[in-house]
Amino acid sequence: MNRYLYFVARALSLSLLLAGGALGQSSAAINASVVNNGPGDAEVEVVDHICREPVLRARVLADGEIPIQLCATDMGRGDATIRNRVSGAEVRYNAVLEGDRLAVPF
Repeated sequence: MNRYLYFVARALSLSLLLAGGALGQSSAAINASVVNNGPGDAEVEVVDHICREPVLRARVLADGEIPIQLCATDMGRGDATIRNRVSGAEVRYNAVLEGDRLAVPF
């Protein structure tokens, strides 16, 4: 449990730091989360395409979830790519809404 809290705190602080710097470029932000539905931990990287900034680079534990904040368009939608750093698989989510849960690709 302590390992889980460490990674969540580390990822959250990095996410807020990076998103906070990027938010100055956009008028709105949305909250979402990165979800690992796989059986093992996943090393992921998330890039925000609205603000053109990295948002997260962390390990998401098996069945874990990490909150992220994305810049939003005037329509209130985010646009992000999640990349599995181990397998190289990636998926782009181009219509992210408040509260969406973005799955880690395998």
